[in-house]
Amino acid sequence: MLCINENISHQLGLEIVDTRPAILADGSIRDLDIAGPIEIRFENHRTITQAAILPGDSQPLLGSIPMEDMDVIIDAIVKSLNCHSCVCRNLLFMRVMRFLHTQE
Repeated sequence: MLCINENISHQLGLEIVDTRPAILADGSIRDLDIAGPIEIRFENHRTITQAAILPGDSQPLLGSIPMEDMDVIIDAIVKSLNCHSCVCRNLLFMRVMRFLHTQE
């Protein structure tokens, strides 16, 4: 699930559709408002999800389910978000080129 803070929620004018209990990183349990639907776009991928509204000015978090739905992955080495299918195509291309080079 996408997690955004109260400031972002107010700026976007999101409608609260539910409230759910959640365990926060500090171990505390809080009832969080749920807003949605929210459309997330990255390159030519998109998904529609709901967002948990974190208290105050908390750091936003793009959860694993929206990322999987958009077929994107985190490249921790270069600290970027990438299209998984693009990464796979690039790896395949590199392997083919390496194979062709060894055949010369």
